[in-house]
Amino acid sequence: MKIQQRALPRDIDLLVYVCIAVSFLVCAWLIDHLLGSFTADPDYAYLLNGLDIVIGHAPSHVDHPGTPIQMLIAVIIAITWLVTLPAHGLDTIQDHVLRHPLFYMEAVNAVFGTGILGALLFFCRCIRQGGAPIAAAAVGIAVMFTSYAPRFIFHRIMPEPVLFAGALVLAGLIARCALDPKNFPQTRNYSIMLGVVIGFCLTAKVTSAPLLLAMLFLDNGKARIAALIAAVLSAAFFLLPAMFHFYQMVRGYIHIATHRGEYGGGQSGFVSATDLWNNIQILFGGAGETFLSVTLFLFCLFLFSVLRKPLPGKVYRALLVTVLVIVAEILLVAKQPRPYYLVPVLPFVALGNTLLVSLVSNSIRMSALWLAAAVAMSTWGFEKTRAALLSDVTFNNTNHRLQQEVKQRGCLLVPYYGADDPEFNLFFGNMTAGYRFGSSLARAYPDFVTYHTALRQFMNFDHTLNRTEAEARFSKEKCVELVGVPLGEHEISFHTVKPIEKSSAGTVYELLPGWPDEPYGKEP
Repeated sequence: MKIQQRALPRDIDLLVYVCIAVSFLVCAWLIDHLLGSFTADPDYAYLLNGLDIVIGHAPSHVDHPGTPIQMLIAVIIAITWLVTLPAHGLDTIQDHVLRHPLFYMEAVNAVFGTGILGALLFFCRCIRQGGAPIAAAAVGIAVMFTSYAPRFIFHRIMPEPVLFAGALVLAGLIARCALDPKNFPQTRNYSIMLGVVIGFCLTAKVTSAPLLLAMLFLDNGKARIAALIAAVLSAAFFLLPAMFHFYQMVRGYIHIATHRGEYGGGQSGFVSATDLWNNIQILFGGAGETFLSVTLFLFCLFLFSVLRKPLPGKVYRALLVTVLVIVAEILLVAKQPRPYYLVPVLPFVALGNTLLVSLVSNSIRMSALWLAAAVAMSTWGFEKTRAALLSDVTFNNTNHRLQQEVKQRGCLLVPYYGADDPEFNLFFGNMTAGYRFGSSLARAYPDFVTYHTALRQFMNFDHTLNRTEAEARFSKEKCVELVGVPLGEHEISFHTVKPIEKSSAGTVYELLPGWPDEPYGKEP
């Protein structure tokens, strides 16, 4: 049974499509304009690991694993370099990327944004093909963008933008079949499409593992097996660049899963129920609309079951799968509560709300009211995003001010993790790429020095400085000051530095004259 509704005039449909596209582009431009630079972790890491693939090497940064993103970045780098060839002449692709990283990251950012916009419009198109009004899709998208998490899909070179687009495509494929299973049946090709998209998302970032539950939307075991095989083959293809790091990658995931702390830190074991509950509360504070939406979906499923009211098409099953996917994601992410880790299920928040609105939009007047509600929610979401962005801008400005004051005092600036410094960003990206571009970067930035908190040693681009080299380098300077995140005793000897200024955006330490007399690096 298909949902039967009176649709808005075709011109209104087109207007809504245009409004969604224009709103997205305006938001993307504003965020790009406000943030400006990109971050060392993970933006520069993904850029330089993409460059690794371009020059024929396997990427070293496979933590997420993120290989589809690196493959896509490699293609974008190659095309951008070829298109701009007349402007840069005989520059090698490696040298040009290392000298103009922001230019290439803006190109990647533009492609990512275009992909997200295409996925949004695909989702809307699937809703309309299923017979639901465009107003239902607009409400679903508006609820999704009231979240704090979508801020991480704009102006970022990381898995979330690509993962968001992939999950939107998956949600659109489910929505179309759920609303109109007669005209969009679950054929073998349909099962394979779901599997391919799920495999892509899973290799983009392992936090998307709950999307595997979307296979339960399929009618029978045979269809699910076809989807699972397609997902495995898809994942295998996208993991090809990292095949030599596969053991390292799996071992890392097992380590994280079997330890209580973040990123695999802390004692062995699983998170306690108390910590899990506290972490879920943290997630609720950052992504309340996700929790409220899944609660609404559960209530509606319970109500439909009690009333024994049949729903059109496969809407009931789609809602049930949506709940399973979101709840599984919350439980997975609760160990390390970051609201943006919920990005893979935001399209399912949109899917569930879209399906519910489609059930009660049986007139043009109702559709108009829902469109008004979508506009109101979008405005609220924009205001939330604007406030968060202003906080980010203040943070960045303070970080830059700390570094500028170091230079104004005539001191050598030694940026380390947490300092938004262009040269340190390249250093961090190079470090995650296995230090492959160290010699090229050292020629381009010969005066750069940083502090490696894990090694407890100073470094430049191409090697670690021993005590004698570091003394010789710093003896030429009036003073030496380090800028980055607050350091712990396991990262530096506090007999060697004196804090000058501390803020939420960074800490400045003065390197004391007697530092060579203290243990250096791994010395006891």
